[in-house]
Parts: sequence; C-alpha cells; structure tokens
Amino acid sequence: MQRSLLVYAIGLVMIAACNDAGRTLTSPSASPSLARDGSGGNPHFIYADASLSNDGVGHVAWKEAGLSSGSAIDYRASADGQATYACINGGAKNPNAANKRTINAQVTAEGTFVVKNGNVVASLDFGVPGPGDFECPSGQRRVLADVAYSNIQLDDLTTPLSADVDPTSLGPLVLIDLSGL
Repeated sequence: MQRSLLVYAIGLVMIAACNDAGRTLTSPSASPSLARDGSGGNPHFIYADASLSNDGVGHVAWKEAGLSSGSAIDYRASADGQATYACINGGAKNPNAANKRTINAQVTAEGTFVVKNGNVVASLDFGVPGPGDFECPSGQRRVLADVAYSNIQLDDLTTPLSADVDPTSLGPLVLIDLSGL
C-alpha cells in the first residue's frame, strides 16, 4: 500500500510539472524558468539600422524579438572608423598640407538592456576615432575634417546572435572641406 501511494505521489508531481504551460519534464532538475541565454525560444532581429549624426558619431538602432522578458541582454556595436583631423588657423585656413592626419581605428560601444514583452528596442552610439598623438602648432587648432565608417556590426553577446545592419557603411561626412583651404 505504501509503495502504491509513493508511485501515485510521484506520478502526480510529474503530471503537475509537465502541465506547466505544456512543457515536458526532461529530468528531475528541469525547470520551466528562463533559458540561460535569455532566449524565449526564437531570438531574431526585426531590424538593425545604422546612421550618422551631424557631428560624426555613428549610431545603431535595433529591435530584437523572441527573448525572455525580464532577462538582460548584452550588445556590442562596432565598426572600422576613419577620421581625418586637420590644423586650422584663426582665419579658418589649413596653412600647411602636412597639418592633417587620417586615423583608422575600430570603434565600439557596448550596453546591457532588459527585455520587455519579449523584445529589446534600443540603440548604441560609437564615437569618432580619436586623433591619437596628432598635435597642432601654436596658433592653430585641431578640427575633425571628415569621418566614415565601414563593416558596421551589431552583436547580441548573450544569445549569441549577429544582426544584418543596414547600411554597413556610412560617410564620408565632411565637416570641414579642406580642398579649398
């Protein structure tokens, strides 16, 4: 009799566990909780758009769906950046052709966003490549002349999943036209 009750109790526990939103119990330690990777079953990007601000900062905005609400997802936006810096004098002239330098560098931005209703709708900005050790002579000031980005990428580091960013290149954005100086 005791053995029958024990088998009956175990059966009820398994039925209750399997009945939780139609999930199948695969082991005694299985839990109907959130997936470890933050996915709600079918993570995918709805869109991932890149744009360029008037001051040369790259911007990636996206929507990812199919995620578990309440989980935190880590993202990284990256690109190959190219920036040209120049020295100009008080008359807004570039007095020496040697007083400019083009910098090539990878730029990145990272952020963590909480899933709401199975989605993340967010954006990240990646900055202009810095001037490095480029300095201007006395009486001149350093300015950003132009900037461009290529190989723009967005990665969900938690799931992991990569987005098809559109477009994958931006620029060049000319902030100061050096050709007439």
